[in-house]
Amino acid sequence: MHGEPKAATPASVWSGSGASRAMPRSRRGADALRFWRWRSVTTRVRALDKLAREACHLPVYLYLVRHGETVWNVEGRVQGHEDSRLTARGEAQARAAGRALSRIAFSHAYVSPSGRCRRTFELMGESLVLKPPVTVTEEIREIGHGLWEGHTEPEVKVLTPESWALYRESPDEFPGAPGGESLHAVRRRAMALLRRAVSAASSGSRLLFVTHGVTTKVILTTVSAGSLKSLWAPPPVYAGSISRLAADDTVRSTGADGTEDHEGFRVLSWPEEVTAGKPEDG
Repeated sequence: MHGEPKAATPASVWSGSGASRAMPRSRRGADALRFWRWRSVTTRVRALDKLAREACHLPVYLYLVRHGETVWNVEGRVQGHEDSRLTARGEAQARAAGRALSRIAFSHAYVSPSGRCRRTFELMGESLVLKPPVTVTEEIREIGHGLWEGHTEPEVKVLTPESWALYRESPDEFPGAPGGESLHAVRRRAMALLRRAVSAASSGSRLLFVTHGVTTKVILTTVSAGSLKSLWAPPPVYAGSISRLAADDTVRSTGADGTEDHEGFRVLSWPEEVTAGKPEDG
């Protein structure tokens, strides 16, 4: 019959919403392309949103560097709050630590006020690509050894034999050398700084701490064991060595108010020698 539309062929039928209607191939192709483009954009947006949400939960990484070897390290003298200059080897260790960490973008650096730590950080800075803001703080200073400072181990054993034996054999019970401080006091101040620093940092940040042998060992033992009983267990903290920790959301959310000072931290790597040094106190 004249005027009647021709029946649509199966190839030109598009089915949607329970109804079939004719649609040119070009139109169907354009709609399909738009659909896939929309799906691709949506997928990318969702992926980016997931990455953003995951980024909010990235750990904060902490790098602990012990100062380079000093004159008193070589002589076997107790340093504590006293100081002695870096040896040529100690300066080489400091520079080596800087080269090992040169490509890390630290958001902040915390440095002990002792001259040996400040000099170590200065020499490290020669290699650091990005120079972070710096806080010099007593909280990661070496343990104060009072009467022992400046003396060799044999001299200390004569001066205070019982106190020295307690320090080496039962560190968790050590009340401090005469005129000095206890290992628990070092733990309180050092861990308080770490928690506060992590709480103030952005997710995924890298923090640098330039500190001392005993202070580093106290931090690592606290994080790994929760107590100081195994303080002198291997490995030692060599001069110029680097240790790494990670802190999760528990630390960032509780800050210095954590129920346990080691809660939320974990040891990623124990002291790694950059160049060999002696693991004496200081």
